[in-house]
Amino acid sequence: MRVEVVLLRTDTPEVREIDVSNLATVGVALNALQVLLNPQEKLMIYGQKVSLETKLHSGDRIEILAPLPVDPKAARRHRIERLGRKR
Repeated sequence: MRVEVVLLRTDTPEVREIDVSNLATVGVALNALQVLLNPQEKLMIYGQKVSLETKLHSGDRIEILAPLPVDPKAARRHRIERLGRKR
């Protein structure tokens, strides 16, 4: 079966396709493509968080997301402290 792997580590996504067996997992697909994961990266299939042991289905799109450079809540708090709350 065919699955797609999208690496979202930079501003430009890298898309790769691979044929895997019907019993393949996310880990098997990533190993076949020789993709190494950073511990902070997130694995998702169509926006749903998954693990390396998740079984794949034909047409799945595995997304590897880089960690956010700044925590959004902390950035908002900092911005409010700096600029003041406006209403």
